[in-house]
Amino acid sequence: MKILVTGGTGTVGSKVIDELLHRGVKVRALIRKQSAAKLPVSVETLVGDLLGPVSIEKALQGVDKLYLLVAVVLDELTQGLIAADLAKRLKLQQIVYHSVFKADIFKDVPHFASKLAIENALREFDLPFTIVRPNYFYQNDRSDAFPIALTAAASARRVTFYPRLTCHRSEDPAHSGITSARTGCRSTRA
Repeated sequence: MKILVTGGTGTVGSKVIDELLHRGVKVRALIRKQSAAKLPVSVETLVGDLLGPVSIEKALQGVDKLYLLVAVVLDELTQGLIAADLAKRLKLQQIVYHSVFKADIFKDVPHFASKLAIENALREFDLPFTIVRPNYFYQNDRSDAFPIALTAAASARRVTFYPRLTCHRSEDPAHSGITSARTGCRSTRA
């Protein structure tokens, strides 16, 4: 089995790749820049862009499943829909979509709304899918993009959330078509 992982050079995507390799899965990663790729040598890389249907289709050729992780960017919805549509056309065995915790509740947050729209599109496709909704994790706030006060307050309390990528076996047919919220090592079905 071979799985394409988008977002594989990021914080979460690299952990997904590590876990897949640990399980003996062949991995291909769609990356934006070859120079930025610090992935294990066993990972096949393909430079491309989620806004480019040609590069996505090329990346999907010969894979069985897609782990779709789309960055929080202005065209997140477009990127996700292009990738999901091509996966459907190529009849992949499954899409695992990396959404966000409580996307259906906080619809007024722009990237939550984008993720919810992609979730809804997946529900309409005739393709097995699993949606994971991991909780927010503190490491995202360790950049200049977020208020320093928030980072300082969280650091003082030593609050850290890690995505628990090993407690869910998405290849299990029982997980097809479900939405799974991830909060630490416990899961709830949304």
